[in-house]
Amino acid sequence: MYRHRTKERFNINAPETERWITPKWDIQLGNNDIEVENESIIIVLMDGKVASAGEDFVKLLRRFKRVIFVGENSAGALLIGNVGTYLLPNSNIKVTFGFTMFEDPTKKNKEWLGLSPDFWVAPEDALERVIKMIRKYDLEKMNSTDMDS
Repeated sequence: MYRHRTKERFNINAPETERWITPKWDIQLGNNDIEVENESIIIVLMDGKVASAGEDFVKLLRRFKRVIFVGENSAGALLIGNVGTYLLPNSNIKVTFGFTMFEDPTKKNKEWLGLSPDFWVAPEDALERVIKMIRKYDLEKMNSTDMDS
């Protein structure tokens, strides 16, 4: 029943031309050495509640130029993914586990340590401080050539 619903939901039984279109990415997600040009300044607020896929998003944003991370370390839930809760068939006990184990290309274990921001600020103060910084340095009007120097 579930297999049929999944195939139906994702149009797996449909001809290939009628299936969902796979997104095309402008950067190679597997190459951590690529630095991506970016005209806009992006400020990311982060704290210990940023976990798992959110941490992957932070890692991807680190590839872009002109991105500033403000707050505290992320949760450090980077090692295991595709987590789900399942019911054991005989005992009806719920178990939760992940199906995927990710390897960090740097070979450094960041589990429970998380990813560090560029500027350490208490989460409850981060938004206010970022707004002050934007106003003080007139970042709204600053163009991309000013950031290169």
